Amino acid sequence: MHSLLVVSYSEEGLLEVRSVVAMANQSTRYDPETRTWYGPSKTSVFNPEASIGQMIYEILQRSPDRVMQIDIDTGRSMTYAEFRTRLVRFAQNLTAIGVRQGDVVTLANANSENLAPLACALLTIGAPMNPLAPSFNEDDMANMLRTTKPKLVFCDDNNYEVVRNALGKVVTNKDQMPPLYVLESDREDVKHAEDLLKETGQEDQFITKTADLSSVRTWILGGGFIPEKLRDRIDAMLAPTGGRTMCVYGLSETGRVTMDAQKRKPKSVGSLVYDAVVRIVDDNGNRLGVGESGEILVQTAGDHGSYYGNEDASLKAKDANGFFQSGDIGFFDDEGYLYIVDRKKDIFKYRNFYISPTDLEAIISQIEGVLEVCVVGIKDENLATDVPAVAIVRLPGALSLDATQVHKVVDEQVSDYKRLRGGVFFVEELPKTHNGKIVRRKVAEMIQKLNSETNLN
Repeated sequence: MHSLLVVSYSEEGLLEVRSVVAMANQSTRYDPETRTWYGPSKTSVFNPEASIGQMIYEILQRSPDRVMQIDIDTGRSMTYAEFRTRLVRFAQNLTAIGVRQGDVVTLANANSENLAPLACALLTIGAPMNPLAPSFNEDDMANMLRTTKPKLVFCDDNNYEVVRNALGKVVTNKDQMPPLYVLESDREDVKHAEDLLKETGQEDQFITKTADLSSVRTWILGGGFIPEKLRDRIDAMLAPTGGRTMCVYGLSETGRVTMDAQKRKPKSVGSLVYDAVVRIVDDNGNRLGVGESGEILVQTAGDHGSYYGNEDASLKAKDANGFFQSGDIGFFDDEGYLYIVDRKKDIFKYRNFYISPTDLEAIISQIEGVLEVCVVGIKDENLATDVPAVAIVRLPGALSLDATQVHKVVDEQVSDYKRLRGGVFFVEELPKTHNGKIVRRKVAEMIQKLNSETNLN
């Protein structure tokens, strides 16, 4: 590390000189006086007054013959020029039916070749998108539609009835029902599945471990805890052709916060991206320094500003200085690399000791035969405290893995208070959100139920 002298004027007009630590990786710098970490600054190559639509159109014009996207379902590729044409047609038709800047448009669609051009068309005309998981049921769909009040809704042919019924629960006056459009996708998922069954004559198919990854240069990982062993395996597959993994940490509300594009450090999510500003604070809001764990507060250029239709949540989301309160617990090392310890609400106490589920999950995920793992705190009425318990999904064929083995591995590596006093439970699958994230609350409920059944027997 080395230091930079920063000269500035205080609010009182007095000249101030302070030392700012520049991190060795030349991307994240730390100000020990304000206990704040800063990502590198970046000057936009676009006119700052230009609209996002202008920027998209300009990029698409630069390489008209270059392939923009490939639809895995149909095998069709689309060039920048073709993408631009579809974008323009969507924008023209949307404005023709009355969509204007500020009108919310809901997209309840699976991925298809037309979805990205439609999304970019909405960005071009300034109509906010409300993307919904196409697998939402009627109630989930209705809750979101009730909040966003869209001008119109796009869906797929296979969820048309669900979306229409959800709209019926929200809009009582049929004359005020927003138009519902089906986005043609030419998806052939069902046909592919039928062909596979006819050809193989079986419903269970083993997937080969080999794949041609020679064209892959970057494999981005994020959205949750990534076991180091898994990342090692992916890096080993990509290495022969110069590829590598990159770990990204970000939030829906702020966009990307960190990325380990420069170098990989075990268990780190990387250093700050351009124009990101981060503070680490304790439970009382006091700022913490290098190596100290606390809640991660974030400011970025991609800050969402507020939650649509929820002023109360918007006010609670940020601290008095305008930093978004992530709810994640983490710390920076002396090179400016961030480490995520846990979710603030996922951490629980056993007696007077705090336990981080991800610490235990990192150990258990290394055990031979473990496919997925989730550690939660469950109530122990006898001890009058929470105790750690784990739900494990075994790899196919790993039926010999038992609770005794798991307890042995964990007990050898952790302090006494972290031992799995709540038990080890093997399950067929873990409850997840529509985007594949494990729902700890439901895992805890599952374990409590399994525990009760065990006690009854």
